[in-house]
Amino acid sequence: MRCSNPGPTLACALALMLGACDHEQTEPPSLDAAHADVSVDGLTLDAETRQRLGIVLAPLEVASTRDEVELRGRVVEDSSQIFVLRAPVSGTLVASGAWPGVGAVLTDGVAPGSILPRLSVAERLDLAARSAQARAEAAVAAEEVRTAERELERAKRLNELDKAVSDKALEEVQSRLSLARVRQNAAQAEEKRLETVVVSAEGALTAVPLRLEGAGEVLEVLSSPGEALEAGAPILRIVRRGAPLAEIELPLGASASARELRVQPIAHPYRWLEAVEVATRAGPGGNRVLVVRLRGEASDLRAGEALVARLATSLRALDGVLLPSTAVVRTAGRAWCWVAREPNQLAREPVDLAHPATGGWVITDDWARGASVVVEGAQALLSVELLADEKAAPAGD
Repeated sequence: MRCSNPGPTLACALALMLGACDHEQTEPPSLDAAHADVSVDGLTLDAETRQRLGIVLAPLEVASTRDEVELRGRVVEDSSQIFVLRAPVSGTLVASGAWPGVGAVLTDGVAPGSILPRLSVAERLDLAARSAQARAEAAVAAEEVRTAERELERAKRLNELDKAVSDKALEEVQSRLSLARVRQNAAQAEEKRLETVVVSAEGALTAVPLRLEGAGEVLEVLSSPGEALEAGAPILRIVRRGAPLAEIELPLGASASARELRVQPIAHPYRWLEAVEVATRAGPGGNRVLVVRLRGEASDLRAGEALVARLATSLRALDGVLLPSTAVVRTAGRAWCWVAREPNQLAREPVDLAHPATGGWVITDDWARGASVVVEGAQALLSVELLADEKAAPAGD
């Protein structure tokens, strides 16, 4: 291609590449064993060298696409999947371990910390009064039970003596005793509950754990351990990861549905996502904005990430062949692929990536029909060629 004196230079480059590919080889391959050549027509490699470099050829398959317009979009926050972890009671925030920061993933049911309750003087006085009242009610209930028991014993004796007390009256006394016992049990339970809550001057309440009802990722830390919080104060803002929401801006006057779009994250040019329409809204310039939910490999996308959506603008099919994404290498500001020419000869051809498709791009070049290209090892070939060009360059260039 760009090396006019290829012999020893390309052999040295191949020897370096092949030596790096075989870590168990005790001796570097001899230069005579690497039968290769480079010219303006491309690289010529023997079968053994191609195998050592991991070169795999595959024929290009017929494919078609349509003319498309490129739309811009972005991932947006999904408020339905965002929740705030709040303090259940007033008190001091205590961490269970390392306090989670932004981006930390929290597991379902795991407590990141707890609240050590804090009671004011008014709250303490109120609890003490309620506890005293509960004790009094428990004492009254106990006395009612004792009275009912005595009445029952008397009624039983009179009932046995010539039915001085009827069976119906005896049943009513038994019923009053049962109700008195129920009230006694309830009063005693309330008394016990309040006694466990009341804090003495030296004591403290049991810490209340902060438990999540679902796994999520921390978006914002709103409180830190050691802070005194009121009940309901926000602590962590958390999002449940799933299918993210995105907004796609349509051109002014255009209308389209989500099923007509092919969405691609700009940071992941080989990843295609399915868009499911959720709603539409008006854009800032009077255009329509599609609100869609992204499905596929989209759970790692974050709010604010840029998207590209492609919308077909013509019903006429554009016929060509599908160039796999694994066949494309980039250098000198352009995209290229390696094409099989003569036996054992590979040529680097420029390609136009104007028509993306699932798995690659549709190209319409004449040379591409019926051609076979390198689908594995393309980058290794480019490295061999660039290394040969570097070694062939005159000193000082």
